[in-house]
Order: sequence, then structure tokens, then C-alpha cells
Amino acid sequence: MPTDTSIPLLNLQVDSGNVLVPDELDRVTRQLRRDLTELNIESVEFPRGANLPSGAKSAEAVALGSLAVAVLPVAIPKVIEFLRDWLMRGENRTLKLKLQVGGNSAEIECNPSMVATNDIELLVGKLTGVLGKPANT
Repeated sequence: MPTDTSIPLLNLQVDSGNVLVPDELDRVTRQLRRDLTELNIESVEFPRGANLPSGAKSAEAVALGSLAVAVLPVAIPKVIEFLRDWLMRGENRTLKLKLQVGGNSAEIECNPSMVATNDIELLVGKLTGVLGKPANT
């Protein structure tokens, strides 16, 4: 992951509501990662350490269903649009997003059956505007 704190970091957590077994969730997450890398963003990586699968013994283990995405502010709308479409293609998918810029962060949970896509876009627009301001404002 880039160390530049001005580049927004988007942490994604895929949740299938226990519909997918761990192997399927891993497969879906890896496919999402491949798809995101095609969007020409800074980086997409598997975060290490947090929320490890039960029985994980290696420092190389990754957090199941999690991705860390570094994305330039101008590309955030494109990434959100892609994630919205990705959510609509799968059944019982929920996506938890944590957007972090410098010392500021915001979290949202997206379930396309419960939140209108326009509402998500408006929220992300507001969040990126607020998060781009210095932490003491």
C-alpha cells in the first residue's frame, strides 16, 4: 500500500450473510480484486492480520473477504460505480466500506436491496469532500 496519507484508502469487507462458505467467499473476493485491478487505480491488496480465518497460523494469512484499495480521489466515483454494479450482480452480498484520508475516516455498509444507488453516490460524494479536509476542521 502507498504510504502517502493524501491518497484515500478504501477498505472493503465482503459479506454474504453466511450464504458463502469460506472457500467461496475467498474466490469471490479474489475475483473482485482482479476486477478492481483493471480499473487502473493505485493498488488493490489483501490486508494482513485482522479478521483472520479460524485456524490461520501464518503471518501470510489474509483477512477473509477483505481488500485494501488505494485510489486517487478523482477515481473514487468510478470505483464506487463499479462496486455498486458488482453488488447488484451477486445475491445476498453486502459490502462494508471504510474510506480513510489522512487522519479522517468514514464507514458505510452497502446493501443494494436496501439502499438506492443514487443515495450511495451522494453519500460518497459528501464523504470524499469532508474527508479531504484537514482533520482539525
